[in-house]
Amino acid sequence: MRRIGQAVTGSAVALMAITACGTPPPAQPANPLVAPPPPAAPEVNEAAKPPAEPHPAGAKPADTRCTAADLSGELQDSDAGAGQRYATLVVTNKSGKSCTLFGYGGMELRRKDGERVPTKAERQADPGPKTVMLPPGQKAGKKLHWSPVPAGEEPTDGPCAPTADVLAVTPPDDTKQFTVPWTSGYVCNGGKIDGTAYFRI
Repeated sequence: MRRIGQAVTGSAVALMAITACGTPPPAQPANPLVAPPPPAAPEVNEAAKPPAEPHPAGAKPADTRCTAADLSGELQDSDAGAGQRYATLVVTNKSGKSCTLFGYGGMELRRKDGERVPTKAERQADPGPKTVMLPPGQKAGKKLHWSPVPAGEEPTDGPCAPTADVLAVTPPDDTKQFTVPWTSGYVCNGGKIDGTAYFRI
């Protein structure tokens, strides 16, 4: 009888051990102080990206842009009417390589000795910026408009502003200038000159 009791007791102990090994550990409660990991960011939709500025294929603006050293210029198509003046700033690629113009650039009226004449360059939207590929010897234009009629507190019994001798032109994306003879008289309204972006001629 003692052997039978010992066998039963041993079987019970073995069964308890097997049951304990097969029982998963209790779940740990979530820690409220630890934030859950953020969800993965969605992929960017390529179609929603803003288009890149139009430049020649495979070229960056800094690689191809026309600099002041590449260009020469002159004023053409001068016209007048009803107190308004119009002209086209024509630039020529005088370098031995193709270059590009994109945008408006800058301009400033000056005397022959370099003295600055009041100038207020304003942008006209038509035509707007568009990449112009300029091979050697080819030309681009920029339409200009200004007025010789005094405005505001400008004098009416004489010239409204000093008369300039040259127009200093800064190409788009450049800091250097080249000059063009200015023979169109004084510019009123604080030296305001409206100019379009460059376009191919």
